[in-house]
Amino acid sequence: MKGNASQTKSPFLSTVQKFRIPFIFLVASFVLVVAAVVVFVQTLHVGEPITFSQDNLVKSASESAKFVVDISGAVVYPGIYSLPSGSRIADVIDLAGGTSKDVDQDTADKIINRASFITDGMKIYVPKKENILSEQPKILYAIDAIVSVNTGSSTQLDALPGIGQVTAKKIIENRPYGSLEELVSKHVISASLLDKLRVQLSL
Repeated sequence: MKGNASQTKSPFLSTVQKFRIPFIFLVASFVLVVAAVVVFVQTLHVGEPITFSQDNLVKSASESAKFVVDISGAVVYPGIYSLPSGSRIADVIDLAGGTSKDVDQDTADKIINRASFITDGMKIYVPKKENILSEQPKILYAIDAIVSVNTGSSTQLDALPGIGQVTAKKIIENRPYGSLEELVSKHVISASLLDKLRVQLSL
């Protein structure tokens, strides 16, 4: 019986040994095909949008930009403050503790536009009652104030010596200005008037 069993297995083992190499290649090919299908399916999925580090740097730099502003006059804590770009005059006044008890509120409401955006290096003066003379309120305020030609209100511009309502309107209509000299090149005011007002104007 043992002889018969050995004779039965021998042809099978011989066959396996004979086709062993093709069988290995067949299995390997099957594995490669499965792997290729898996990779192809994964490429069909929509991935997360790529965020470039440069975009983050630009956004971060924009958010961290600071403007330095000098505020004096009738505020609780006059001084120099650093605020984020996009801040308004009202934010500076609040940071300075708000208006003090000696503020000339009526005049302040007329000549200060709290909603205006601040500019770097801007000077803000909140008028005091003791500094405003009824006979010349506009001139005395103009001496202490620096008005932005890009953001100043019509009332603020009109308060400057030599600037009336008509010229104030022309200044506003010709905005924006890249330099104070553009007031002359755009035929808004004369060169001589600009020389007189230069220390009281900002961009």
